[in-house]
Amino acid sequence: MISSIIRTMITEFNNDVDKLSNDLTAQSRNHVITPREANR
Repeated sequence: MISSIIRTMITEFNNDVDKLSNDLTAQSRNHVITPREANR
């Protein structure tokens, strides 16, 4: 039961990371930040 909770948390965390990196990529594409900063 605990392992399934952890698995859910990890999945949600990974989704948040994907969303963040997508936002950074979109911002760098719009020249809000440089690609070098997005990769930091």
